[in-house]
Amino acid sequence: MITVCYNNQTIQVSQSAWTALQAAGASQGACAVPQVTICHIPPGNPSNPQTLTVAQSAVAAHMAHGDVQGPCSSTMITVCYNNQTIQVSQSAWSALQAAGADQGACPEQQVSICHIPPGNPANPQTLTVGQSAVAAHMAHGDVQGPCSSTMISVCYNDQTIQVSQSAWTALQAAGATQGACAEPANDPQITICHIPPGNVVNAQSITIPQSAWPAHLAHGDIQGPCSSNQITICHYPPGNPANAQTITISESAWEAHRDRHGDTQGPCPEQTPNNGGGNEGGGTGGGDTGGKGGTGGKETIKPGGGTTPGGTTGGKETVTPTVKPGVTPAGKPAVTPAGKPAVTPAGKPAVTPAGKPAVTPAAKPEVKPATTPTTPSTGNR
Repeated sequence: MITVCYNNQTIQVSQSAWTALQAAGASQGACAVPQVTICHIPPGNPSNPQTLTVAQSAVAAHMAHGDVQGPCSSTMITVCYNNQTIQVSQSAWSALQAAGADQGACPEQQVSICHIPPGNPANPQTLTVGQSAVAAHMAHGDVQGPCSSTMISVCYNDQTIQVSQSAWTALQAAGATQGACAEPANDPQITICHIPPGNVVNAQSITIPQSAWPAHLAHGDIQGPCSSNQITICHYPPGNPANAQTITISESAWEAHRDRHGDTQGPCPEQTPNNGGGNEGGGTGGGDTGGKGGTGGKETIKPGGGTTPGGTTGGKETVTPTVKPGVTPAGKPAVTPAGKPAVTPAGKPAVTPAGKPAVTPAAKPEVKPATTPTTPSTGNR
């Protein structure tokens, strides 16, 4: 028996048949195996396609697990496979798609971290950041994963605080110690008179550690209890100084009132209405009238005794408005308190603007003497 290749098949035949087979195109020996090029997509690893040459007889098996006939394409595409963005041959796309891949880059994976703010490690926060940002956060002391709900006591900057267990490493690096801060050995309690900023009328005696005194002194507090002595001041409210108010405060608060907004000691001056101007002058030396002149407001005429120097009658001041003789501020006839003839500062009879006699309270005409009018005696001159 001999081996011959006949019609692309290797066969075993009798030596006697060789001449006829040779005449029919057969060749002695086994047929050459046809080779085929395929793009091999490794099962379980579709992101790694490879161009292979296999026997024709093996092609069917390769096609069964997703290989592609022909070499792998040189065209590369971006796909998201197993949450990773990779570049693969276009030939591998069908197999990758069947394995759950998506064409295009993967969305950035989000990661939860416990963020320890630089310079403020006592305030840790749970944040979600992109995977690409994790390394930078880890570099300044952040911790991967959310902040722990377990709280611990630490002494940081001389203050006892409660923080997440996750922040301990960063706080320790910043000089914190675990546990509450130790009480200062020599920090006695002192009593001060506290003047609340913005509410200086509410001074209060409080007790504070000696170490806290400089901060209180800086805003105007006074060492020692507030005084029980009360004083009256004129308080000018900040921002509304036109609304001055008379108030009573502790004597300890006086300096704060004076220095901060210009309050004055004693009650506020009474606000009197402006009743008109006038020149102050002396009264006449005799008669009923005397005292200070000057216009304004209502006329006050009071009977009095003798006239003293400076125009003051026997103990009571008589004020006469400085108007024209015989004319009252309202232009009405002058009236004396006792119905006596009105006397002007010059001692002449009062004449009204219409030339009519002045009328007394009883509405009687002014009594004029036949000769020069005289004024009633008001006492020793």
